[in-house]
Amino acid sequence: NSICSMDALRAGGPGWFADALQINVDLATDQKVRDDPALSVVAPDLFKPWVPLVDASHSIKGTITLQAPHGRRVWITSLSVTLEEHLALLDTVGSALLSTATISVAGGRYVEGTCTLDFILTMDDLAGMGEGGLREGYIGDMLAVRHLLTVTAARPWYTFNLEHTVPLAVQRVSPPPAGSATTQGPQNEEGGPNTVMLIPDCNGRAEFTFERDTLALDGTVEGTVELKELSAAIAAAHVMIIRTEMLSGSMFETVIGEHTILGLSTPEGLANRAIPKHAANGLMDDQDFVACPFVEFRHPHVCVTEQEGCQTLPVKGNATIAVRFSLAGMPLTPTMRYVGAEAPPSGTPPKEGEKHQGGDEDGEDGVVGVRYFMRLVLEGQESAWEPAPTYWNTHEIFLYRSR
Repeated sequence: NSICSMDALRAGGPGWFADALQINVDLATDQKVRDDPALSVVAPDLFKPWVPLVDASHSIKGTITLQAPHGRRVWITSLSVTLEEHLALLDTVGSALLSTATISVAGGRYVEGTCTLDFILTMDDLAGMGEGGLREGYIGDMLAVRHLLTVTAARPWYTFNLEHTVPLAVQRVSPPPAGSATTQGPQNEEGGPNTVMLIPDCNGRAEFTFERDTLALDGTVEGTVELKELSAAIAAAHVMIIRTEMLSGSMFETVIGEHTILGLSTPEGLANRAIPKHAANGLMDDQDFVACPFVEFRHPHVCVTEQEGCQTLPVKGNATIAVRFSLAGMPLTPTMRYVGAEAPPSGTPPKEGEKHQGGDEDGEDGVVGVRYFMRLVLEGQESAWEPAPTYWNTHEIFLYRSR
């Protein structure tokens, strides 16, 4: 009884030296998207260039196929499906598990030949993940939200379990948030977005008026920029869409889109222009960087457009400039103000809107998230002895996927 028969194990045992089952997963979706190896949470040999795309606003369905070796039957104690949501950070090895959901597909049984089983992750199963459900996947410059679907065939204690993991791309279609017809951010006296900008050098002001700051990813920004009582000319005006990744109280800005509403739109526009060098040694200190509307990094697929009928001559005094551009061509994702917390001192990630022990006054120290901002930038006229002055106003916008 103390002798282990290797031949018996290979012939019909639990498979110590070779997988006793082959596991395949087919999801009930005909859509696939190209994956990005950046910030991946799977081993390099498991990475696939194309991954199935699922909608987090509906149940996730699929089929599991178990294939036993020819002429053998294999005992499994249970079969389960687990969906995991991971947060990967650029400067961190591995990833953090944000949330998970597990369902049982089958109990103990022998698998002989081919066995096919269906599974469904319902909305109730996914309700505990993310902010009221499964988050949308995201791949950025400093962080990524990734999803893995793992099928586990559990086997007796004297052998090992079998797993098969499938990376997923997740999109989340959601209805417009409440109050989307007005504003979620800071408001002016009329209840609209707070976009009044004083221009002291010109003894005037600019008012950027638009209906809402909550927008669908394929929505359109419509409004006007009113320049009032300008004593000096404004030569150019641009509206920039900026993505900001929040990481431990710091932020990483990337230009996603730039729409020119006054002046010439050239390949050297704001989105492609280097940050001006103010210091004598050609470098720029932190204080100068904060007090500058330009953004150092731009998305590889930044969208640069120009207002139809854009005026190219400088304006002075009073003027009204129309603003209308689509977000559909920009590489945008839904706003995720709170994805997780990077190593909170308390050991427990805070809920959205709360701060963990040791956080700053706004509760954003250690919080990880993705936010978007719309920035109006006005450029004065250059002179022979100094560069063109710039003025700007930034307002947060809230993006969601409508379809």
